[in-house]
Amino acid sequence: MTLRITETALLAYLKNRNALYYGKILELREVVEGWLAYVPQTFPHYTRHTVQHSDELVRQGSQLLFADGDPAKPVLALSAVEAYILAAAAYLHDAGMVSPDKEKAEILASEAWQEWTTGGGAGRNA
Repeated sequence: MTLRITETALLAYLKNRNALYYGKILELREVVEGWLAYVPQTFPHYTRHTVQHSDELVRQGSQLLFADGDPAKPVLALSAVEAYILAAAAYLHDAGMVSPDKEKAEILASEAWQEWTTGGGAGRNA
């Protein structure tokens, strides 16, 4: 059985420490889920950078930060703010990969892109 993200030690710890931050991280996850759904369209050759990838970082972080995956057994003292920042970092770490179609078209049509991919630029052989 797969552990639900809300049952991970990090999010359970956050919920116990500060319900407001816990609610905010769930809101952030929901918004980021929509953004990250666009990443495979721009980077189809990359591993899937969807919200499930970010969930996996929260799961793995929970294993590192809590003995036996138990939110009552942190391996170091974390404040609610620190727990929130760790979870937010997991969800936002790929946000820079989201690019609107208009921006992609502008980049691909730019002189700098053409030089990088066809001239002496490093992208020529990539």
